[in-house]
Amino acid sequence: MQRRGAGLGWPRQQQQQPPPLAVGPRAAAMVPSGGVPQGLGGRSACALLLLCYLNVVPSLGRQTSLTTSVIPKAEQSVAYKDFIYFTVFEGNVRNVSEVSVEYLCSQPCVVNLEAVVSSEFRSSIPVYKKRWKNEKHLHTSRTQIVHVKFPSIMVYRDDYFIRHSISVSAVIVRAWITHKYSGRDWNVKWEENLLHAVAKNYTLLQTIPPFERPFKDHQVCLEWNMGYIWNLRANRIPQCPLENVPRNQNESVSEIGGKIFEKAVKRLSSIDGLHQISSIVPFLTDSSCCGYHKASYYLAVFYETGLNVPRDQLQGMLYSLVGGQGSERLSSMNLGYKHYQGIDNYPLDWELSYAYYSNIATKTPLDQHTLQGDQAYVETIRLKDDEILKVQTKEDGDVFMWLKHEATRGNAAAQQRLAQMLFWGQQGVAKNPEAAIEWYAKGALETEDPALIYDYAIVLFKGQGVKKNRRLALELMKKAASKGLHQAVNGLGWYYHKFKKNYAKAAKYWLKAEEMGNPDASYNLGVLHLDGIFPGVPGRNQTLAGEYFHKAAQGGHMEGTLWCSLYYITGNLETFPRDPEKAVVWAKHVAEKNGYLGHVIRKGLNAYLEGSWHEALLYYVLAAETGIEVSQTNLAHICEERPDLARRYLGVNCVWRYYNFSVFQIDAPSFAYLKMGDLYYYGHQNQSQDLELSVQMYAQAALDGDSQGFFNLALLIEEGTIIPHHILDFLEIDSTLHSNNISILQELYERCWSHSNEESFSPCSLAWLYLHLRLLWGAILHSALIYFLGTFLLSILIAWTVQYFQSVSASDPPPRPSQASPDTATSTASPAVTPAADASDQDQPTVTNNPEPRG
Repeated sequence: MQRRGAGLGWPRQQQQQPPPLAVGPRAAAMVPSGGVPQGLGGRSACALLLLCYLNVVPSLGRQTSLTTSVIPKAEQSVAYKDFIYFTVFEGNVRNVSEVSVEYLCSQPCVVNLEAVVSSEFRSSIPVYKKRWKNEKHLHTSRTQIVHVKFPSIMVYRDDYFIRHSISVSAVIVRAWITHKYSGRDWNVKWEENLLHAVAKNYTLLQTIPPFERPFKDHQVCLEWNMGYIWNLRANRIPQCPLENVPRNQNESVSEIGGKIFEKAVKRLSSIDGLHQISSIVPFLTDSSCCGYHKASYYLAVFYETGLNVPRDQLQGMLYSLVGGQGSERLSSMNLGYKHYQGIDNYPLDWELSYAYYSNIATKTPLDQHTLQGDQAYVETIRLKDDEILKVQTKEDGDVFMWLKHEATRGNAAAQQRLAQMLFWGQQGVAKNPEAAIEWYAKGALETEDPALIYDYAIVLFKGQGVKKNRRLALELMKKAASKGLHQAVNGLGWYYHKFKKNYAKAAKYWLKAEEMGNPDASYNLGVLHLDGIFPGVPGRNQTLAGEYFHKAAQGGHMEGTLWCSLYYITGNLETFPRDPEKAVVWAKHVAEKNGYLGHVIRKGLNAYLEGSWHEALLYYVLAAETGIEVSQTNLAHICEERPDLARRYLGVNCVWRYYNFSVFQIDAPSFAYLKMGDLYYYGHQNQSQDLELSVQMYAQAALDGDSQGFFNLALLIEEGTIIPHHILDFLEIDSTLHSNNISILQELYERCWSHSNEESFSPCSLAWLYLHLRLLWGAILHSALIYFLGTFLLSILIAWTVQYFQSVSASDPPPRPSQASPDTATSTASPAVTPAADASDQDQPTVTNNPEPRG
């Protein structure tokens, strides 16, 4: 495969942006000419799709008990003693590949081994099968050497005898063990046998492009004339004549589908667009059948969410698969997200999720660099505070006009920011690369600002919107580097790598740029190690390459992130142990920066600001179903703001669904946890109250530093809810030091106060003060009662003593002895019981009529 060349940073972005991207006129990173995403060693996302559809590996996933329709995998809960794994002595496909299979059977078993390949036009083609029995050597590890023979058309170049070698995109060797169950025939079909596997494993072999393969020695001598003619043609690479046809039949049909789709979307964008969906669906269906797969995604979302059509999750899944088959960006992200979380009746499968996400993640930097199509920068803009949002958007327009005014006057900073907004389509400004380049050129030639000089040098190197001028670009790049701009230092390294093939000089500049904190340079140094051309280091070093890629990824570098996700899904490096979930998270992070998704989000935001509720709901549903968190929370907010619209047009519980989805995202916002905590506390529509889950949501918000989370937990305690010990441990509250509710309340209110952003009195500070006043009053009241009771009892004791002596003295000589009535003593002493009981009740102050938790 072609490896990504050294990277050159694009004109930089500001505000919610990743660090500069490694781009420029270099070879494609992980995408061959056919468009199939490939990674290290030619292992493609297509191969991973094949793996998952063939059920080669068990699906793994997190426990998303709060999401809907999670399909459990029964095999995950069964612990088998059996195992199987193998080693392929050569990493790539050979005519005969030697495979060492190590396995253990706990019962009489059959060991199966199979090689499956996929090409551009066919998939899941078995090319080798072998099985053997093991009935005697049980509970013992065994090793079997198998010589897997591949067809010559997969291994060798075309020659006089091999006329049609095939380009193979994926080669998978898999093995599994089945037990001999009572009454089961061992001679079952191969596919059925796989379904009963008790242990299985797989590996991918590296494929070799047809024109990089060796010629086969047929041990045959050709006649002189035939051999001479063949040698003339042997190294000639044929070219498809259609590559010189700018149009073909499929493109024409797709264009028809595009025209139908445009008319349908125009109707959907009208003031009552959602009301017309039922009549628009047939047009979208025709567009999808013509191969225009944006329509396929619209249909998938309509059926999966019941957007003014009867909800049909199976139909929605089918249309999503159709769109994913056509590599439609949003469809693939939808499939990746649903398999990542195991929701909406999609099987929870990280390998399959990675395949979808990596496909779009690979296309994302390429989409940004082409600057074509309906794309916009993905910005994190939330709709929580409508008034602030409108003010901010108005200010964005004012800022643009101010920047344009200042840029005209020669302000270098204004020229740079204006060019960035136009180049990337930021802050509501329509993307206009040509206008951006004009400002880059004006700023670079009229000012000495190194950033503008660097940005203009890039567009001159690339020749987009302006004629290429390598000489001037190099002069400008050197000038910017001399001013200490680390992007320009990296750019010089790219120049010497790309055009001069001077790897020593390239490495020198990149090492310097990396010390200055440039993530492009880290990535480019990884490329040198990956290609085995790092000066002074013999051979390829994937371990060092991986370390550089990881460092670049931590700086926000897209291609570096993609390589790391590939390493995590394969587990081929010791420094990157196999971790499918982490691979999905990294690929998802890049895919969600795709400009086509950004365009949909921007249309939803504009519609919301204009008060076009139907259009806003439509585009936010389309964006939210791809799995991007900001659109999920914004959609839930719209459904809270317009519940009538949500109830009328959506077949799902909008608020619950999308806040619930959002809390399972990486770095979910704290307000989403508060919302879900409220929904669990009060119950929502057909969802019952669940205080335990409410406590968990509030605790997560508190852990994220949200004062409202601490406040709500405290109110739950005041209402009598018991906070479990594991939640207190989660919040780092020592239950041994805080043994009663009063102590825990004090701690929660103090943390609430310390995390509050309000300078003056806040609800947290008032609650903390009120708690301490109650404690003080309780202590004062407790002391007064003790004093009163002590005095009262002492008075009674004195009265009784006096009465006793009077009765004794009166009983000696009197003619008629008198006797105190027992009823008097009883009635006098009995009041002492009630105050004592009251005193014990005052030991622990009680709280009543407290407000309920709020989000």
